[in-house]
Amino acid sequence: MSNDTSPTRCFFIELTPRPAKYFDSLYLVCLVLHAVSFLPAAIGNGVVTLTTFKTPSLQKPSFVLLSCAAFADSLTGFLAQPVAMASFAAKLKGQFSAACWLDLLKECLGWLFGGISVSILAFLSVERYLALRLGLRYQTVITVKRVLLIVIFFWLALLTLGTFRFFALSNKTYVAIHLPFMLLSLVILTATYCKIHLFIKRHRLKLSPAENQKQNAFDVAKYKKITLAVLYIVCFYWLFFAPFVCVLLAFLLSGFTERVEGAYYITTTLILANAAVNPLLYCWKLRALRQAVLKYIKDILHLHS
Repeated sequence: MSNDTSPTRCFFIELTPRPAKYFDSLYLVCLVLHAVSFLPAAIGNGVVTLTTFKTPSLQKPSFVLLSCAAFADSLTGFLAQPVAMASFAAKLKGQFSAACWLDLLKECLGWLFGGISVSILAFLSVERYLALRLGLRYQTVITVKRVLLIVIFFWLALLTLGTFRFFALSNKTYVAIHLPFMLLSLVILTATYCKIHLFIKRHRLKLSPAENQKQNAFDVAKYKKITLAVLYIVCFYWLFFAPFVCVLLAFLLSGFTERVEGAYYITTTLILANAAVNPLLYCWKLRALRQAVLKYIKDILHLHS
């Protein structure tokens, strides 16, 4: 094992001067989690993205938003997780100078792709609420083109913020800018789904059975099915993401202590590994997407009889 001395700082990345002995076990656990999840994340989310692109019936705002989130998660598996694996492997070997550069790249990619996923999921909850409130006007107001423009804005904003991290923002300033948006996303998710639940409840009470059967009446059952699927996906994502938010709060309050550093490694690893679970949730809860994915895979593998 190399005796490469651990630096206390690597560009904007902070490190503890002498990592505790248990950090080796921590590095190994994180390395294993990335090793078992990066291929499912890369391939699974890539298939979801390509399926949506290739299937005309899925080219609707809600499915396009899911595919954009899947694209970011696919890049997590293809790029961020292999870099994270290399970083933890370098630390296990004591090669902290190499780990510095790898950590730098991992931080940039992880914050970018994770931020894109959170932003899209928050926007997806707003899209579901607007689908309910706008009714028949929804198709003219919420279009695929407009949805994609907003996603492009997310990419540009996060890329710009990430660039400023190198020469204009301290770590605490960078986190302090991100954290309110993360909490705002959580508030938006909670508020929109509460409003959706109340609206559906009132809608059912107002409509008579005859009105519910009209061709032009709002299809509550279909809307509820899709919206509950999205809610399930979003809640599962936040199970992974909430601990990371707590670690960021601890960092702002107490600085980058040894415990905060260890918790940061674990929570960021869980967020990146979560990308492997998302395609399974998409296909499990969304029947139309599941059928399209199975058809796409059969076409690729030439399994049609």
